[in-house]
Amino acid sequence: QPEHGTRLLDGRKTPFTITADEFRAVLGEDARDAAISSAAIAPLNAGFGIRGWITVRAPHDDLAHFTDERLRLLEGLAYRASVALQKTVLLQSEQESAEVTGALLEFSRRLAGTAAGDLRRRIVELTGEMLGAPRAWLWLERGRPGSFTIEAAWREDGAMPTVPVWSVVELAGPRQAL
Repeated sequence: QPEHGTRLLDGRKTPFTITADEFRAVLGEDARDAAISSAAIAPLNAGFGIRGWITVRAPHDDLAHFTDERLRLLEGLAYRASVALQKTVLLQSEQESAEVTGALLEFSRRLAGTAAGDLRRRIVELTGEMLGAPRAWLWLERGRPGSFTIEAAWREDGAMPTVPVWSVVELAGPRQAL
């Protein structure tokens, strides 16, 4: 339950200790069958989609184990864990961006040598292939607003498109985004 985490951390930014009974009270019905012990909890520094905490069980249910020095160490560990998790999210995002950039460069490179008369067909072919899609179409607005023509169609299986190229589609009403 998301509200448990909010209640547990209650705006805390530094590590704290919690008795087994306090922990059970926070978790409520979810803790009914769980083996809950006293623990030290260190909130993770929130950022880049990372939010949470590290919980460390107290040996022999003895909170005295968590001295000020150990709590400072736990705080440092939680900080470093937060940074590592955030770096992972950022790295994954950068890798995805690099993959998109690479695909866009490849798309442009492959279109560059295409003759003008074959460009529309090549656009849908490359788009379908690069996105792993079974079919792709190129619709261009022609004439009056809301009137679109299918300029090119592609099917992965090479079959003829079920909607013929050069079909005209009229969108009713005011101009709409597709």
